[in-house]
Amino acid sequence: MKKASRHNPIGTLPMDKGVCALLQDKQGNMICEAYMYRVGFFRFNWHPSLEIMFVMQGNLRIFTQRGTYLLKEGDIIVLQPNEGHATMMETVDTIAAVMHISQKYLEGISSSAQHIRCLYDSSKERDISYFRIRNAFASFYRTASSETSHGSQIYAESQLMMVIGTLMMYFASEPTARIASGLTPQQSRKFNKILMQIDKNYRQECTLKTLAEAVDMSPCYLSFYFKKHMMMGFHEYLTRKRLAQAVYELNNSDKTVLEIAVNAGFPDAKGLYAAFQQYFGMTPNDYRRKIGIHMDANAKNYVPIRLPFQDPFVQRKLEEYSKER
Repeated sequence: MKKASRHNPIGTLPMDKGVCALLQDKQGNMICEAYMYRVGFFRFNWHPSLEIMFVMQGNLRIFTQRGTYLLKEGDIIVLQPNEGHATMMETVDTIAAVMHISQKYLEGISSSAQHIRCLYDSSKERDISYFRIRNAFASFYRTASSETSHGSQIYAESQLMMVIGTLMMYFASEPTARIASGLTPQQSRKFNKILMQIDKNYRQECTLKTLAEAVDMSPCYLSFYFKKHMMMGFHEYLTRKRLAQAVYELNNSDKTVLEIAVNAGFPDAKGLYAAFQQYFGMTPNDYRRKIGIHMDANAKNYVPIRLPFQDPFVQRKLEEYSKER
C-alpha cells in the first residue's frame, strides 16, 4: 500500500516514509528527515532547517550564499538554516543524500549548533570526524527507516546526536555572516506567501511593485524584509527561479535559446546569456552540449527522484558507511 505523503515543516518535499527516514519527538514534531535522491537540473531550495549533504555518486554543483562549489563522490557540505541554495548535476546519474535537522531542535541543544560551517573535500586526507559522521548517518538512516519501537527511536536520536556533536566539535563557530534568523510561525507563513507569489508569476512580468501589492506590503519594506530573511535580493532570487525553468527546457526540449529565455521570464536571450555566464560560467548552448538532452517526466515539476530504502544502491552505500570507523 502506498504511504501517505504529508506537509513537511523542515524540508521542501512531502514527507513519505516510503523514501524517507523520519524522526519525531513525543509531540509528533519533526526532528529530522533523511533521504537519497537523484540530483537533477538546477533547483533552488530554501528551508528553515540545517542541511547536511553527502555526495554518494557522481558530481554536482551547489550554489550557496558563501559561493559556488563543485562536489564529487565522497564530499560533504553543511548548509545553515534559512540559507538559500541550489544544486545541479554535473554528471548523469548523480546521487546525493541529505539530512534536514529542525532548527528548533538545534536551538534546544546549543546556540552553536546553528552555526556549523563544513565542506569536506574527499580528495584530501580524511580524519576520524569524517568517518564518524558517515557511520552515524548510516546508523540513523537504517534505524529511522525500518524500526518503530520506542527503543529504536532513542537509538536513532543518539546517532543523530553523534552527527551533530561531531560537527559541533570540529566545525561549530560564531556566525561570521549574517545568516537569516529563525522565523516565527507567523513570519514563516508570511514569507512562504511571498515565495508562492513569485512561484506563480516568475515566468511573466514580475516586479517588486506587483509582488508588494499582492502581499500587502510596501515595495521598500518588502525589499528589506526579503533580503533579511532570504539573504539575497528579490531580483537575484527571481533570476534563479527563471534559470531553473530555463535549465529544465534546455535539457528537455529542442526550443531555441530565445524561445526558452522568453518562456522562463527573461526579457530576451541576452538576459538568459548574462545569467548563465554569471552563475555557470558558460553559455546556454555550451551547457546544452555538455549535458545533452535528458528527457525526464519527473523533472517537469522539478521534483527530485528519491530512492526507496530497499533500493540496492541505498543498501550498498549504507553498508559501506556502516563499516567505517
